[in-house]
Formats: sequence, C-alpha cells, structure tokens
Amino acid sequence: MNKRIVFLGISTLVAAFVISHSSSILADTLWAGDQNGNLISVDTNTGAGIPVGQETEFPLSTEIEFDPITQTLYSDEFNGFTNLHTIDPATGQSTGFVSHGCCAYTGMEFVGTTLYVTNIDPGMGKGPEFDPSDFDGGPTAIFLDVVDPSTGMSVRIGPTNTPPISGLAYDADAGIMYGVTAGGAPADLVSVNLDTGNATTLVPLTDVTGAQLGAVGSIEFAQNGVLYGAVAMAGNINPGWLFSIDIGTGVVTFIGDTGLPSITGLTNPDGDGVISEFARFLVSKDFSDDNPAEVEVTLTCNTGLPLQQTTTIAEGDPVNFVVGDFEQGELNCEVTENVPLGYTASYLGGNDDNDTTCAWENLLGGQYGCVINNDLDEVEIEVTKVWIDENPQFSPSNVAEAEWFCQNVANDCDGLGCNNSGELGFYGNPDTDSFFVRPDWEDGTTCSVVEVNIADGGVEVDDSDCQQILVFPGDSAACTIFNTRLFEGIPTLSHYGLGILALLMLGVALVASRRFV
Repeated sequence: MNKRIVFLGISTLVAAFVISHSSSILADTLWAGDQNGNLISVDTNTGAGIPVGQETEFPLSTEIEFDPITQTLYSDEFNGFTNLHTIDPATGQSTGFVSHGCCAYTGMEFVGTTLYVTNIDPGMGKGPEFDPSDFDGGPTAIFLDVVDPSTGMSVRIGPTNTPPISGLAYDADAGIMYGVTAGGAPADLVSVNLDTGNATTLVPLTDVTGAQLGAVGSIEFAQNGVLYGAVAMAGNINPGWLFSIDIGTGVVTFIGDTGLPSITGLTNPDGDGVISEFARFLVSKDFSDDNPAEVEVTLTCNTGLPLQQTTTIAEGDPVNFVVGDFEQGELNCEVTENVPLGYTASYLGGNDDNDTTCAWENLLGGQYGCVINNDLDEVEIEVTKVWIDENPQFSPSNVAEAEWFCQNVANDCDGLGCNNSGELGFYGNPDTDSFFVRPDWEDGTTCSVVEVNIADGGVEVDDSDCQQILVFPGDSAACTIFNTRLFEGIPTLSHYGLGILALLMLGVALVASRRFV
C-alpha cells in the first residue's frame, strides 16, 4: 500500500526487521497477502502470483505494507488479537510484533517515514451496551490514525466519514493519499486528508460494463506509476484477480488471476525512493483534565524555510507545520510549547529519545509527528496552627487535628492530589501541615479546613482565613488557624512559686491585722 511511506513521527521508527529483498524481483511487481497467511509476488503485467511463503501462526489479516526506507514488511493481525507484525519476505513468517490494542487496520500506507492506517473502531459513537456483532460499518467508526510501527503507539487524526476503507495508496508526486471503500460495500475511490482524516469520494470503481465493484481488498501504486487493486471476497466477479485503475474515471481493467481466492493486502516491494521536498510536522496535544485552552507551540529548524513557525493549538485540533528549501539529510527541527501555567508538558515524538521536546536530526522530506501531553500539577495548600495562651505559665501539649474538604476537584484526575478530603495534624506552636489538590480549570476548586480533636480544653476558636479557599491551576495558597486557650482554675506552681505565694499571703494577713487592731 505504498508508493512511499511515512511515520508521522510519534517516536523514532526503529525497524523491527531489516531485509535485503532479492534483485530478481521485477520493478513492476507487487506483493499480495490474504487472511490465510499466504504471501505471494504478483506480476503486474499478467496478474500471475508466485508463492513466497505462508504464516501459520496468525492470518495476514487485513493489510500488508512495505517500508522502502527501512526495508521492512509489515502485516496487521486481527484474529482475536491486535498486533502489528514484521514479516520475513523470503518465507512469509512473522519475525516479531508489537501490540496496538485498537482494532483492525484495514489500510496501511507509508508516507516518508510515517505510517498511516485506516481502521474500524466499533466502539466509537456507540453506547455502553454496544455489541460488536451488531456493528454496521457506519462512517462514525472509521478513522485515520498514525502508528509508530516500532511501539504500536498511535495518534488519531480523525474520522474518514466514509464506509470502511480497505486500502491506501500514496501518490508522492501529486501529494495525494488515495483510498478505496469496500468490505462488501460498493467500491469508491476516495482521497484522504492527512491533516483531518476526512475522505472525499472521487469516482466509483466500475468495470468496462459500468457495473460497480463490490469487494476490493487493497490498492497500491507499482513502480510504473499505475494504481492497482485486487478483489477481496470470493463470490464477487473475478475473486483474487489483479486490476488496474484509471484514477480519472474509476474504470478498472482486469489483468489476471493471482491464484489466491481473496486478497486483503497489496504493497510495493520496490519503493521508488523519492522523498518529498517538504518536511511536514503534525503536532497534536492532550490535556490530562481535558482543558480546551489554546497553547502556543513553535517549530524551530536549523535550515530550510521558514526557520521558525509559531501558532496556537488546542486539544483535538492538531496543527501541521511545513518546511521547504533544505538539503536532504541536513534538516534538524524541534517542537516546543509555551507550557500553560499549572501544567507540566511531556513530548512524544522525534528521534532523540527526549521527552522534554520533540526533536529530529538529519531529516529527509516526509511527515513527522509530535504529541504534547499537559499533565495538571498539584496545588499545595499550607495550613498553619497558632496557639494563643492567656496564661504564659500554662503548658499544654499543642496537639490538634483538622480535616480539609474540597469541592469541584479536576475532571479525569488520577493520582496524588485528586482526593477531595483528608486530615491534617499539628504538634507544636506554631506548626504547619499541607494538603494537595488538582484544581478544576474552569471554575477553580474551593477548599475549607475544620478543626477536630483538640487535645486541650478551654479553647476559643478565633477567626481564621481557612474557609472558602479558591484555587486554580498554577496557584498556591496558605492560611492560618488561631486558637486562644482560656485560663481556668489554679495553675500548678513550682516550690519556689509556692514560697512566694506564701509570703504574699502572709503580707496580706499582716496588713489586715494592723488595720483592724
């Protein structure tokens, strides 16, 4: 499914398996796969297929794709598992896999180093009682994603708003990603917007009689620049046959039987190596608390034009930077963010293994990607307890406890600072304790502190500023609780104090006796 393949750079693409494909493969040869694990090479002049090998551990489910840059063949498994395999093109056997955890990848295509996939996500747009067996293949569940084939991690670009897309093929010269709708539905040739995922119907695929095809398993450009397709399902006209497509009219010309009863994947084993003269950087972001705020992001490069670009980005609204006029292999770029107050940023993307930015070195043209995650920081609320004693000779324990309560804690909060209540302890005069909260970005979070279990009696609670504390992301807060201890009863004195008291009492008695004599 590739005329060129690109990974929209979620992270460094590391080839899981590198091969040197045989020079005996002709320029106008495609590889084809089916759900029974068969891998064949197909002559585009005759349609005849030559068996390469068969994977018996899992079906070569819905698509295969070859990366001409790393010389790696991939296949997606959808057999109760969701794994992206690397395939030995000499034997057809899996050499390893990564799990992607999504769904069936029905179309796969590299553009430069970025791997685009279309998938059917049956849970999207459905209620909690959704039964996958009832899935109708509606357009609300068909998406375009970008996948890192070294990790299986993906970034969702957007819905295609079409029936399932069973194949992708990129025209590097025209800069157009083509797709085909099929899977039992009438087959249409579509163009797919790589920035939004939305697909636009171009023409129906018809045979020379005008009858529309009903089951196309995949499409792919061959080295000769012709767009080819293959019939997917047995029972349709010419099952397992290869055909060419007139992009302008949608009319297909059947070439010949590949020997497989049904084809689900096509790919070009001899990518033409043409790299786009432009480098594109798709940047998306995610707030841990779904904050919709716009944040400023900047792409800075060492060469090319422009050297620096700045724009704003919000969650669910990715932006695409484009750089041109650079020497291939000499382009270094970096994406940074003006991190919003109260959040910590982490970056996923680039080839520098650094999560403080998305940075790339020695780039060729193509598509690269960066995901910026903004995690909500905790706000510390510091509470100080101060005792005021009416009698300085009174020596209490200074022990007290308090409870704190917060309203409107951040949505989608996880971990420390996500609770809405807790306890504090004070053991000195003064003494300080703290609690942490992750505030709501929209209305803020209101917290209050109430004393409980004060150890010494005779206490008046004076006014404090620990009620209705309002905090927002990036804030800090502090308050003080004052207590006055009332002196009640006779204090305990030392023997020196008792002696002084006795002398004072004696003096009072003497004065009284003289006065009344």
